[in-house]
Amino acid sequence: APPSPSTSPPPSPPHKRHRNAPSHPTPDRPASPSSTIPGRPPSISEWTTVGHYPSPLQPDHFHKPARGAESATPFVAESETVLRDAVHRAEGHEVVSAPGIAATLMRTGPRKTVAFHPKTVRAAVVTSGGLNPGMNSMIRELFFTLRFSYGVDEIFGIRFGLDGFTRGLAPVRLEFSALEGVHYRGGSILGSSDVAYDASAVVDSITSHRFDLVFIVGGNTTMAASLRVYEEIRRRRLKIALVGVPSTVENDLPIIDHSFGFNTVTRIAIRAVASARVEAKSAIN
Repeated sequence: APPSPSTSPPPSPPHKRHRNAPSHPTPDRPASPSSTIPGRPPSISEWTTVGHYPSPLQPDHFHKPARGAESATPFVAESETVLRDAVHRAEGHEVVSAPGIAATLMRTGPRKTVAFHPKTVRAAVVTSGGLNPGMNSMIRELFFTLRFSYGVDEIFGIRFGLDGFTRGLAPVRLEFSALEGVHYRGGSILGSSDVAYDASAVVDSITSHRFDLVFIVGGNTTMAASLRVYEEIRRRRLKIALVGVPSTVENDLPIIDHSFGFNTVTRIAIRAVASARVEAKSAIN
């Protein structure tokens, strides 16, 4: 059975307007110019106000202290970065990188505070593009982390990729009982597609379903499509967080070393080629 949250959820948030309504920064929580910092991705706090709630995540045998952390917590500081390349040319005390390319990147990991209150969040998971080993495992683990580590109650799956947002298909409510054993199955239990779509229509669907967090699992084409969705969200100044989860058999996404599914498909391919070679060498040629 999955672990139960070790602490009670943070206090309920005060009354607020519709979550996805455009809003302007307030003096006590100004917009953050994070996109101007090399290697730091854009944040929704740059165009709208966000919450500032203590994270319900606590260190236990599932969430170890972050490597290199100053204290025994699973959290990563905003100031922590990682080198883009293992080898760099140094001039004086500065690390030199190619023009226009950040030498360091923002380190991922849980933060001490979260922008959305877990009990008000509506999260969506979508698998898009070509099928890839491990897609069901990613759906399962996203659900487990949201539900049992952060206390999010409303988690939905979008059917048949990003196209499912625009076809009027009802989102599927994800529950623990329905996800039992899915990590042993191939494909995606939500289905997938790789078709052209209208980013504006996708965002219309996201807002109509009142989703705050959207996790998009896919490869290079899917991440490019997600970028267009993000740009539309930013243009409308919506309080919606979009998260891309790399999953591709080609392993053609920049920055990361290995995407989800790549090692599995490589092992299978090697085994198939080796078996074919044995067959070929055992026959008269």
